[in-house]
Amino acid sequence: MGYGLGFYRQAGHLYGFPTGADGTVPVDSAVGGAAGEWILFESAPFVVFSMYGGGFGTMPAFAADMFGPANVGGIYGVMLTAWSAAAVVGPFIITQLSAAARASLKPGAPKVHIYDQPLAVLAGFLAFGFILCLLVRPLKSRLVKV
Repeated sequence: MGYGLGFYRQAGHLYGFPTGADGTVPVDSAVGGAAGEWILFESAPFVVFSMYGGGFGTMPAFAADMFGPANVGGIYGVMLTAWSAAAVVGPFIITQLSAAARASLKPGAPKVHIYDQPLAVLAGFLAFGFILCLLVRPLKSRLVKV
């Protein structure tokens, strides 16, 4: 028994999680200020940005594989709504947590680690999303409208 296209589409979405995490690794190393590491720092966003086209390209097909072709419009709308909510909530979380970290700094202390806690929280959300993506299973064929 071989895997259907749905397996490969889900694998493509799962690939996006570690790729997005890999895009943030050079940020930690570039904070030290070594001249050669700034190239890694500047190229990291391009790795992350390249995933958006792939996500938009495969989400409708992924939704069709998981929930049936008749449900693609509604499910895709829910996906985009969740993505939009994350775009609002993510920066709010970073702002609140970094403001709290900035307020707790002693006078003259370096501000390098202000974003440590916000990024750890967002990494936790990313891990949670990865687990949810692993748990998603297609609807049973008797429930899918064609």
